Amino acid sequence: EGLAATPRGALMGDVRGSGLFVGVDLVTDRATRTPARAQASWVCSRLKARHRVLASVDGPGDNVLVIKPPLTFDAAAADAFVGALAECLQALAEASPAEVAGGGHTPT
Repeated sequence: EGLAATPRGALMGDVRGSGLFVGVDLVTDRATRTPARAQASWVCSRLKARHRVLASVDGPGDNVLVIKPPLTFDAAAADAFVGALAECLQALAEASPAEVAGGGHTPT
C-alpha cells in the first residue's frame, strides 16, 4: 500500500485481499475508478517476463492484478515482489501508449 502513495503507484486504485491472496486494482483515474485494462495486462506480462513473477488479471474490468504467492512466501519475497511491481509501474509510465495498447491480453 505504501507504493500507491508514490508517483509510480498512481495507477493503483486499491489493494485488497485476505492472507496471501491479494488484488491490486489498477485504474486510470482514482476518482472515477476507470479500469486500466491494458495497463494491468502489460504489468502482468512484464512481471512474468522480467521478474519471473506469476500473476493474473481478473475483475469485471480486467484491471485487477491478482497475486497468489506460494505458501513459502516470506517477508523477503514480499519485498522482492514490491520492488518488481515498482519497476513495472515505472517502466509502464515510460512506455508509449502504442506499446501498452499493443501488449494484448495477459498470458497468465
